[in-house]
Amino acid sequence: MEQKSNTGDKMHESTELMANLNILNQCKKDIGMHRKKIDNLEDEIKEREKIIFNSCKHEWHYDETSGCCEKNRYICKTCKLYRNPYFYS
Repeated sequence: MEQKSNTGDKMHESTELMANLNILNQCKKDIGMHRKKIDNLEDEIKEREKIIFNSCKHEWHYDETSGCCEKNRYICKTCKLYRNPYFYS
């Protein structure tokens, strides 16, 4: 009688294990998909910043939130980009 109970427990554990493995694999796939989407969006942002930096008639003002050791202390009032063309090239 104990044999059947043990076998039933093992089958339940095996089914539960498989369900957890399937969920784990789906989560990993979802993370990969979202990372790819984030990478694509970051590329899009870089491209748009480059276009904006090159086309804006900048009006630079001192960025009071910048630290004293930061090299980029000026920001454009119009496009909100920093006064450093190397960021956007």
